[in-house]
Amino acid sequence: MTINQISHVALGAPRKLLVATLLILAAMTAGCEKSRDVSNDPKYFNFSTVTGFWKTKQTLTLVNWNGELTLCTSRRCEMLDKTAKVLAALPPGTEISVEHLVLHPSFECDTYTRTGSLVTGPWAGRPLELDAYLFALNPINTYYTGSPMPPSLPSNWQVNPDQLEK
Repeated sequence: MTINQISHVALGAPRKLLVATLLILAAMTAGCEKSRDVSNDPKYFNFSTVTGFWKTKQTLTLVNWNGELTLCTSRRCEMLDKTAKVLAALPPGTEISVEHLVLHPSFECDTYTRTGSLVTGPWAGRPLELDAYLFALNPINTYYTGSPMPPSLPSNWQVNPDQLEK
């Protein structure tokens, strides 16, 4: 092997490593989009079909979880860790406003937040995360509730009729 061939082989390895590193970095940053409201996007099953005012049918719990207000059903409250501070038990008939579905894209796994607010009381109008169990299953919500995938799913978002009513 000549010196010219050896130098070409020696320089080829770092170049390949550099190209591979740049491709990995490009793939990672491509998934770093900003969170966005997808409430009206049919691609995300028209969350706008459930926006508006609803009354609770069961007692829900308002918690401060890592500095964020979260409205929890009994199933979600069972999963909270010790950092969650219970603020109030909200009785059936409490009026809530369902407002947005926010997509948080990631190169690993997209996540979604359902947001809204309480209509009355000391926390009225403050943004809060709505428990996934307040909504019926659909291809997005099935993943978050851990429920098995049923044979057919609705094409639009729906509220869980055991939890909310107009």
